[in-house]
Amino acid sequence: MNEEKSLKKNNFYNKSFKKAKSRSRTLVIISLLISLILIILSSAFLKSSMNFKDNFINYNEKGEINYKVYLKDNDYYDEPFLDKGMQYIASLINTINVDFKYEITSFDELDYKYKYRIIGDLVITEKNNPSKVLYKNTEILLEDITKEVTDDSFVINEDLDINYDKYNDYVVAFQKDYSLSIDSNLILTLEVETVGENNILVNNFNKSSDLIISIPLSEHTISIATDLNSLNGSGIIRSTEIVKIDNMMLFIISIALGLIGLVILISIIYIYLSKNNNNIYEKEIKSILKNYDRLIVSSKVLDIDESKFQNKVRVMSIEELIDVYESTRQPIIYSEVIPNEKSYFIIINDDTLYKLTISKEWLEKNKNQ
Repeated sequence: MNEEKSLKKNNFYNKSFKKAKSRSRTLVIISLLISLILIILSSAFLKSSMNFKDNFINYNEKGEINYKVYLKDNDYYDEPFLDKGMQYIASLINTINVDFKYEITSFDELDYKYKYRIIGDLVITEKNNPSKVLYKNTEILLEDITKEVTDDSFVINEDLDINYDKYNDYVVAFQKDYSLSIDSNLILTLEVETVGENNILVNNFNKSSDLIISIPLSEHTISIATDLNSLNGSGIIRSTEIVKIDNMMLFIISIALGLIGLVILISIIYIYLSKNNNNIYEKEIKSILKNYDRLIVSSKVLDIDESKFQNKVRVMSIEELIDVYESTRQPIIYSEVIPNEKSYFIIINDDTLYKLTISKEWLEKNKNQ
């Protein structure tokens, strides 16, 4: 009779637990859906309530190279120098004055930090094959100069005199020593590195620019070439997005919906984590089953009539029950009689029943003792 009552009681608890678990799962799913819908609506309303506009800074960049070819004393030219853009007799060239000018202007005020220098590359290549470099030497003709300006533009003006014979004689000697058919050039480069700062820029404006002039060597006549095509133009610097609230009521509603959705979501997460972290009963059962797995036999339904036993011993800890196992060598029978609430660990030895009861209520009551 007692056995029948026990089975009915266990079945009642199992059904109640399953129903409660199903209701809890349904409530969690519904809450998550509500939270997700609120957050999506909040995002949609927020986007509708605001006006996003990209802002840009336009700039112009300009590079210019002028030069004058100064001549040695001769019987043919009355002028001391020849202007840019002519063909020049190499043997009459004394010096070449090269004037670099670089300018950048923006239509919104920028704080500029810029650095520049001038280098000279003496390059010797195979005849009519500039990709085959036989010799190259780099010389710094103007050391780094660094400046800062708080304006919407800056200008660099630098000029230098090139001793043509110095480089030409070096190349002629190289050609003579190795009996080579070569092309050679002295390439002068103004290197400019610019950083522009402004409180509306997404990132600082960074730009590298080169002004290049190429002077042929080891030729009877020469023409001087400049490369400025990439510098004469304009550009756009992307700045931050300008955000403007067009509909304040819609904006407030979106914030409220978002906060409610986040509160619901955070509450579900908190309850879930608290349940998992604070369930002392589950931790205790898992620990016992893990540590004493080889000694324990699990039973889904505990079909034992305790009234048939002459001796019933209440065991107070798993350690005591292990001592009983060591002396009797009888298996430990485990059964969870109320899911997530109560479990029995039992050893049967002849007419004696040893029983350890572990319940969530008792563990929570005594956890701080």
